[in-house]
Amino acid sequence: MLAPSTLIFISHFTRERIESQDISIIHKSSEHMLADILTKALSKTIFERLRDALDIA
Repeated sequence: MLAPSTLIFISHFTRERIESQDISIIHKSSEHMLADILTKALSKTIFERLRDALDIA
C-alpha cells in the first residue's frame, strides 16, 4: 500500500496536469470498461461483448 504522502503527491500531480490541460479526464460508462471482464461478474451478453472487443476467441 502507498504511504499517505505518496497519495497526496499523486493527487496534486494529477490535479496540476488536469489544470494545465496536459491530460483530460473523460467519463467512460461501465458498459465500455474492458477491465470489467477481469474484475466483475458479468452477464453472458456483456461478457461476450467485452471478450469480442478484446479480440479473444
